[in-house]
Amino acid sequence: MAKQQVSLVPSPELLEQFQRLDPTLPALVLQARDRELQREFVYAAIALGVAALALILVLGGFVYLVMQGHST
Repeated sequence: MAKQQVSLVPSPELLEQFQRLDPTLPALVLQARDRELQREFVYAAIALGVAALALILVLGGFVYLVMQGHST
């Protein structure tokens, strides 16, 4: 079974078929894909920020407990 390559942009042949259906359709397909990629990037950036905040809170809690004399 051959691996199918997944592309971020539809193939030129597919875009030509879309153009035959409606001249504005290829541009709309590319705009939709662009918005989807931007949305995924924003979600990834937010997730990275939340993870960094969680790490800072855990380390801060550890430092606080050590400074208060709790055993680790």
